[in-house]
Amino acid sequence: MYAIAFDLVVKGTQDYHPKGVQQAYTDIGAFRIEQWSDFTDFIRN
Repeated sequence: MYAIAFDLVVKGTQDYHPKGVQQAYTDIGAFRIEQWSDFTDFIRN
């Protein structure tokens, strides 16, 4: 099983995400399993 991990740096997120830290996490949470499966070919190669 493969997992994709991420770690947001709060200061960087405040500087670069137009709606702030909370919205950045909401955006990440909005991805569905089907969208992550787009990486399958990349992982297998």
